[in-house]
Amino acid sequence: MTITLRHLEILSAIAGNRSLTLAAKQLGLSQPSLSQQLSKLEGDLGQRLVDRSTKGLHLTDAGCFLLSKAEPVLSMIEEAEVGLGEFVRGTRGQLTIGALPSLARSFVTPASIELKRRFPEIQLNVVEHSPATILHQLQSRRVQIALISSAMIGDEALHFTKVELSTDAYVLAVPKGMKRSNGSLSRSVILVDFGETYRQLVGGWYRQVLPDYQEVARCRTHEMALSMVEAGLGVAIVPLLSTQLNGRTVFDVDLFKLPLEPRKIWAILPSQYRYTQPHARVLEILLLIGNRQVDEVPLLTHLGQLRGEGGTLKVPGISP
Repeated sequence: MTITLRHLEILSAIAGNRSLTLAAKQLGLSQPSLSQQLSKLEGDLGQRLVDRSTKGLHLTDAGCFLLSKAEPVLSMIEEAEVGLGEFVRGTRGQLTIGALPSLARSFVTPASIELKRRFPEIQLNVVEHSPATILHQLQSRRVQIALISSAMIGDEALHFTKVELSTDAYVLAVPKGMKRSNGSLSRSVILVDFGETYRQLVGGWYRQVLPDYQEVARCRTHEMALSMVEAGLGVAIVPLLSTQLNGRTVFDVDLFKLPLEPRKIWAILPSQYRYTQPHARVLEILLLIGNRQVDEVPLLTHLGQLRGEGGTLKVPGISP
């Protein structure tokens, strides 16, 4: 005969209660029904599993042997049921998030900390790529959630659900040594090649404030542009989050908030996963982190559009 999971549950309940009445109550059966099932099992096996006496029920050697095999099976089944319940409730799971480096460290790192505290069985993995690569991996389901800014997204994301997490101000990164060059804003500009929307935004500001600006370098990441600014090669317009790590500025540059519309930070995912678990739980945490980003952005000096001699820009607080 085939020993079923129900047979193992019956034997375990009898061994634990030493009473057919109590075992039947644990299993949700009547006492006669449990007695019949036990007798049938013993008949099919050709072995007595339980000794019945006036002093109670006791397992035979065969019953003890079968129970020793049943206990790890029943334990694994219970763990599986608990684990599946955690998936349903969104307290267990594993997700891969694709993001730019600045968004990964600004959102995924604190989200992982928060998840570890509240839902330790949810694990976040992160891959850092360009926006185009991230969206391609989202389409092929190699990542489940993408973190992208509004300045770097096109029509390829139209078929996905977008959840706005936060906004990110644009700042002008200026070399520390600028104070020694008569307080005038350098015409040397470092551009980040991050799509047409970003180029129009940044180029428009430079044309208005520094019409005779000179492009001295072009790079693919904000972090590379900031390293060039730190080295004194020029100035660069970058999002504030790209300058930050755990609430501190990671490049030795001066930052000035610009009168530009901030970029939006979006979590993008297939629409069918918006309210399923653990995706919804992770989005909840990412939104929480996004609200913190807004609240914790430091107050930066506003850079007025004041023209100096020769079309340069005087920076408030820096004397000529």
